[in-house]
Amino acid sequence: MVNIQGVIPAPPFALIEFSGVERNDFLQRLLSNEMLLKPGQATAAYYLNVQGRPLAQFWVFQWYESTWLVCPKHQVETALQELDKMHFGEKLRMHDRTRDWQSTLLVGPEREAWLEQRLGQAPVAGPWGFQAEADWMLCRFPFLASGSDLVWSKRPLFDDLRDVSSQWDAERIQAARAWPSDWGEKTMLLEIADNTDYVDGKGCYPGQEVVARTLHRGHINRHIGVVGGSGSLPAPGLKLKSEDKDIGWISSVAGDAEGFAALAFLRREFWEPGTELVREDGGTVTVRAARREG
Repeated sequence: MVNIQGVIPAPPFALIEFSGVERNDFLQRLLSNEMLLKPGQATAAYYLNVQGRPLAQFWVFQWYESTWLVCPKHQVETALQELDKMHFGEKLRMHDRTRDWQSTLLVGPEREAWLEQRLGQAPVAGPWGFQAEADWMLCRFPFLASGSDLVWSKRPLFDDLRDVSSQWDAERIQAARAWPSDWGEKTMLLEIADNTDYVDGKGCYPGQEVVARTLHRGHINRHIGVVGGSGSLPAPGLKLKSEDKDIGWISSVAGDAEGFAALAFLRREFWEPGTELVREDGGTVTVRAARREG
């Protein structure tokens, strides 16, 4: 298990601001989670197509006059375009604010002390929460394995701390956090989501019927999880087998102290931690964590 201390300057996140009196009702009918939040609350959500396949991934933070959405940086343009297609006159505005702020991802258990020292006040309690002043915003949401918090600021606040950007993939993989590079146009929400990414029973958002039908009338056949091994790093897309049958594939990989850790889509029969699988290139991997539950 990785356990690091430091910062990731300019992490691959974008920042979208929603303002206007109807912004939360608009988001409530489009995203997979509860959007009627109180100031300071936060949640994760996806925007799906009608087949229940993810189009955009968000972390949502509520404040008094604005709702802030964090998303993977390379998704921001597409996300705004897709959401704008559903905007039919509601009283709201949406803007990409990424370039207006400097972003820093704080990593490790010391981040609580760093936040209080650099922000000049005690941070809002985590793991989920939001706090803002005129020149900074704190977005608290679970993401990296060693613990992490995202700060948007108008001036540098953490530039003197150790840069641990090289650990991004290892930390993300150990935490079983799917990134858009892991999933494609045929991936279903329930193959990558955990139970904090959607509300069972919430209606009236695109893809909701598919999600509800899968939860209550069937099951998912595969889910992303963590595998590990030694030897050469497998390439993303490498197939995994059991008794010569394809049972999954690797989607992302990073080196670690034991060799490597990887995210992999696995059939449900092979979710048990400790299960050994064969790589199509002749190596082996062992299931470390089949799926993440929050």
